[in-house]
Amino acid sequence: MYMHNNMNKIKLIKREYLGEGYYHDFRNELTKERFVQYIDKEEYTSLGVVDGYKNNPTVPEGFKWYCSAGGSIKVDTQDGMLALNDYTQIGDKYFVCELNHFGEETIKEYTEEEFNNLWQ
Repeated sequence: MYMHNNMNKIKLIKREYLGEGYYHDFRNELTKERFVQYIDKEEYTSLGVVDGYKNNPTVPEGFKWYCSAGGSIKVDTQDGMLALNDYTQIGDKYFVCELNHFGEETIKEYTEEEFNNLWQ
């Protein structure tokens, strides 16, 4: 799949949808390295209960706990996440990792018609 953007072709890579993901996201501020630790739904929801802070993850040395997320799109990549210019299909919806107007990676949802009009 390609999108014509300022006369440049951007090739999209299709990724297989594996289901919902739950994870802790850690970042190393010096190296900009990112470490994603997948967890199960039970562990994720335990963060939101009374005294949930007691369930906070153990942070790997050199990293800071950036966030935890649940119900995310999990795909067949090494870290389970869509990377820039990756896409996946869930039912009749297409999800593309692209840059927003701030230059940050974001996941955008498209209908089949929108996807075909923009990316083919």
